[in-house]
Amino acid sequence: MSKPVRPFLGQSAESRVESRRRLLMDQAFALLADDRWRHTSIAALCRDLTLNKRYFYESFSGLDALEDAVVDELTASLLQLGLSSAGKAQQQGLDTDALARQVLGDCLAWLIEDPRRAQVLFAKASDNPRARQQRNRVIAQLARALASFGLAYHHPGHPELAVTDTHEQLAGLAASMLIGGTIESTLRWLDGEIALSLDQFVDDIAHLWVALASATVDMAVAR
Repeated sequence: MSKPVRPFLGQSAESRVESRRRLLMDQAFALLADDRWRHTSIAALCRDLTLNKRYFYESFSGLDALEDAVVDELTASLLQLGLSSAGKAQQQGLDTDALARQVLGDCLAWLIEDPRRAQVLFAKASDNPRARQQRNRVIAQLARALASFGLAYHHPGHPELAVTDTHEQLAGLAASMLIGGTIESTLRWLDGEIALSLDQFVDDIAHLWVALASATVDMAVAR
């Protein structure tokens, strides 16, 4: 029989669990962004938040599970933002160039608004096998979403592009190049290695996206 759930200080039990989970997620995000994660422990994390260790385990099985939850949440937010921005651009009747500019502008603005997001999602993975795997997983998720959108977006204007294994593989290849290249360029821009204004950076990346997308469509039609 389950235990009765009683409010405490106006908060339900579910709300208190979610509040503690949010505290742990936010602290983990800060530690991951500052490259302090590898030196932490469950005990230290809970001590810093003045939480009993049992409250950690009510939401996470361990530090890896907490790290995955932070990365998954950021990835989902970025995907949702990109798809929402693309949907709005289509409703506005924007052409391909303007659509790419709007979607990239919105996504890059979100990353730049808090540069720690890019750090946690994409950086500091070179000497950490698990971080590399995680980065690859994030890139794969973003690339799959982009490939799926690209196939759906270009199909009406090119009905000969039936969704075949060949076309899906080509779309996936192009999407991986676009996502991977944009991530590396964004990290370099954030580090000041690319001397462009934000507007020019977004414009240039958008033009490159459209150029590669167009070339990919031509290749698919030829096949």
